[in-house]
Amino acid sequence: IAFKFVLPNTINIASFGIPISSAILVPRTYALVPSILYLVCLGIAIAYIFIKYAAKEEMKREGK
Repeated sequence: IAFKFVLPNTINIASFGIPISSAILVPRTYALVPSILYLVCLGIAIAYIFIKYAAKEEMKREGK
């Protein structure tokens, strides 16, 4: 979120007179991959919780 909304509004590369207008794109790209990995890991963790709960319930039923 910081690289998408805050950084482009606070730093204006064009005002420095530097001919690299795509310098803001690099931090956005570096922030994109970890955020996607975080969302994937979050989904895997949620699925693990449901599978663990189902397995625990199954073991309780078999034990009785």
